[in-house]
Amino acid sequence: MIEVISQSNFHFPDRSGNSSKTDLYGGIKCETFELEMKPTLTKQKHLTLSDCNDIQLGLERGETFKAIGQSILKDPTTVSKEVKRNRQGRESTCDNLPCTLLDKAPSVCNDCPKRRQNCGFKKIFYLAKQVQKQYEQTLVEDRERTPLNSQTFWDSEKDTYLSLLLT
Repeated sequence: MIEVISQSNFHFPDRSGNSSKTDLYGGIKCETFELEMKPTLTKQKHLTLSDCNDIQLGLERGETFKAIGQSILKDPTTVSKEVKRNRQGRESTCDNLPCTLLDKAPSVCNDCPKRRQNCGFKKIFYLAKQVQKQYEQTLVEDRERTPLNSQTFWDSEKDTYLSLLLT
């Protein structure tokens, strides 16, 4: 809450056109009003498991990428790229034909009313737990390829530079 003290007769109307709370202290007018703080988008590099769970729940409720993005404080493009990158197919017992509903956003069967039935189409889902497992596996594999001590690192870098100079 912020208080503004002035000797003039100004008032601060709120969104509905009504003035905020006013008090007079010895001929000095004191206005009290509240500022609304809007959440800003976060600049984290990776989505957390909680973010992935919120994306999955939003898809199951049929929310748009924009609504999901606002709930997890991420850009809608980030949400759509995450879903498209990590959707996983499940085989059907029938012809495995592509479903026409998957051609438009959100491109997954999470909110489909026939998702628990055999509709005859190949089903594609966004599943947060499997996305997290895949992410953790990628981290482990990437770390296994990186030299752990500085001497090994510099030796490999030296070999790389020498091979570039010799070619």
